[in-house]
Amino acid sequence: TTVHCIVSRMLCYLLLLLSSSGWVQGFKDEEDDTDLPWLDDPVDGSDYSMANIGYPGWPGQIVPVKYDGETMSEDEIRVLKSVHKDMNQRIKCIRFLPFELLKRKPKRWLKVMKKSEGNGKSATVFYHNEEFLMVIKFYHVNDTQYNRMVLKHESLHVLGLGHTIKRRDRDKYIKLNDHNITPEKKGQYRICESCDLLDLKYDCGSIMHYRRCRYGSEPCDDPKFEALDPDSCNVMDLNYDMSESDILTARKLNCKRDGWDFSSSSHDNNANRLRRARKKRFRK
Repeated sequence: TTVHCIVSRMLCYLLLLLSSSGWVQGFKDEEDDTDLPWLDDPVDGSDYSMANIGYPGWPGQIVPVKYDGETMSEDEIRVLKSVHKDMNQRIKCIRFLPFELLKRKPKRWLKVMKKSEGNGKSATVFYHNEEFLMVIKFYHVNDTQYNRMVLKHESLHVLGLGHTIKRRDRDKYIKLNDHNITPEKKGQYRICESCDLLDLKYDCGSIMHYRRCRYGSEPCDDPKFEALDPDSCNVMDLNYDMSESDILTARKLNCKRDGWDFSSSSHDNNANRLRRARKKRFRK
């Protein structure tokens, strides 16, 4: 009887642990990860274009961020700030900055909050009036490689980037498996014919490129697409960090008005110049 009681308690504890981590709900096909109007194709209404259609940009190349202390712990906010600091250091000409560091109220800002749900593996971005809203669906915003990847992906949406697979040249690199794509998800793979590719090459290594299996869980029975040349286009392994093309796309979308030298292999001089310009604008 004592043994049965102990086993019963252990099973209950295990079920509680699994339930709180999101695994009991199972892996469902999550909804779209962004609802931003400038990532819509005006021709067919599809999402996730590479175009700069109506993208408002960020004044002074500053993204003010409100990290929601009501839904996230200090440790979780620290992870987010670390992710944004890393992006700032690599993109350089535009940066995420905590809202409280600004001297005056900005026209737009990004609010980041946590709302744990589903399998706890995703996040989504919305835009309403002056506020961008990033909703993190993790159960815990731990400092893991996977979590940082998702947070960088969503933060790049905030900087105007869309999903690579929507590019009109994608059929030169991948082949869709239409029979594995549900009708309600086909819009995510519809080519955006009117989108500006910004004179950048197709990049299978972009953090904005889908993986052929959901969440990169290889192998899978229902891959959504295959690479035409797997040796030059890896769509199996997760892209955990921003690629050079991701960084360049962010610069092209956000830093044109500051005369950023995109052809230069070293951007230190540009970064120093923009840093001085930002000080004049934001620290008066």
